[in-house]
Amino acid sequence: MAKIPRTLQYIEVETCSACTRNCNWCLYGHYKDFKERGNQILENHYIEQVFNDLAGNGYKGTIGLFSMNEPLLDERITNGSLLELGRSIFENQVSFHLTTNGDLLTDDILKTLFSSGLSRLIISCYDDQMLERGSYFTKNNFDVVILDKRYFQTGSWEYNRAGSVDCNNDNHLNYQSCYLPMFQSVIGWDGEVRLCCHDALGTMKIGNIKENSLFEILTNNSFDELRKSIRNNRTSIEPCKSCNYGGRIEDILEPFPTYEANL
Repeated sequence: MAKIPRTLQYIEVETCSACTRNCNWCLYGHYKDFKERGNQILENHYIEQVFNDLAGNGYKGTIGLFSMNEPLLDERITNGSLLELGRSIFENQVSFHLTTNGDLLTDDILKTLFSSGLSRLIISCYDDQMLERGSYFTKNNFDVVILDKRYFQTGSWEYNRAGSVDCNNDNHLNYQSCYLPMFQSVIGWDGEVRLCCHDALGTMKIGNIKENSLFEILTNNSFDELRKSIRNNRTSIEPCKSCNYGGRIEDILEPFPTYEANL
C-alpha cells in the first residue's frame, strides 16, 4: 500500500500569490507576470483538503504557510483562521511556520498569529530599517527569528532559484545529487505541486491538487522515480542541473536555520 514518503518533513503551502516587494534576488523582481497577476489565493477548501490528506496519512512534520510570496497579504493568515483550521485538524502533530519580509507585521498581527497556533515566525531583513523593526519583534518572543540578509543589497545572494534568477554564487552548479525533493514538497497558490521551493516557476510539472489529491501526487510512481533520479544524478534534469542549491542533507533537516543578526 502506498504511503507518503517517510523522509518528507517539510511542506510549504503558498496560500496567496503576491508580495509587497520586487527584489532583484526574487522572481518578483525578474518576471513581469509575477508583478502583474495581483493577489490570487488558494481557496480554503483546497487547503483544508491538503491538511486532511496529510493528517489522514500520518504526517507529523512542519508546514510553512508561504513559499515565493508574502504571507501577511493573506487576511486568512493575519486573522488566524488558517492556523486555527490547521490546529483543529492536526492538533499538536505538526509545527506551523511563516517567513515574512516584515513589511506588514504589527504587534496585533503577531499576537494573533501565535495565539492561533503559529510555532515560529522568521523575518527576513534586507535593510537596516527592517533589521531594527525585526529586532523589536524578537524582544519578547523567542519564537520570532530574524535573518540578517542586508548583504543581498550588495548584489550577492545564495541561490539562483533553479536558474531563474541571476546569482553570483555558482559554487554548487557541479553538484550531482540533491536530496531536497525527498524531504520537501511545495504547493503553489494555483494548486500546482512544485518539485521544491527553488523551482518557483513550476518548470517541472508534478501534479495539481485541484485535480488529484496530494497523497496521490506524492505517492505517484513517476514522481518517486524522479526524486530518486535527482538524488542520484541531477546533471541531466531540468531545472535541477541549472540550480546552484547544493542539496545537502544538513541544509534540509532544519528548514529554518537561525542566524544571529549584527546589531
